[in-house]
Amino acid sequence: MSQDSKNIDISINDLPDNVVIYRYIDGNFVFVDLNENAKKSDNLDSDVIGKKITDVFDINLDNNLLEKLFSVYFLGEMQKLEVKEYKNSGIKFWRFYTIKKLKNDDLVVF
Repeated sequence: MSQDSKNIDISINDLPDNVVIYRYIDGNFVFVDLNENAKKSDNLDSDVIGKKITDVFDINLDNNLLEKLFSVYFLGEMQKLEVKEYKNSGIKFWRFYTIKKLKNDDLVVF
């Protein structure tokens, strides 16, 4: 690894995908951070930081997203989830989630 690659500073806003970071607290997942792409696609503001995922989303619409979050958190293995018909504010669209556990135990969802 070169010296330059060790010093790369990147923000989640620099990533082209939707990115949301959750933390497991008291049996639920809480928003820690999200990028501008995720805010736009889910019509969210920064005020979701600190809120439980179940208080922000109708989690049943995400076809097992919460179950996958628990699986990744407790088993530590990356999970993928395809949602063929996701509805948000009357708009239907396709979603593909990739969920990974970070070294600090937070979860990142792309």
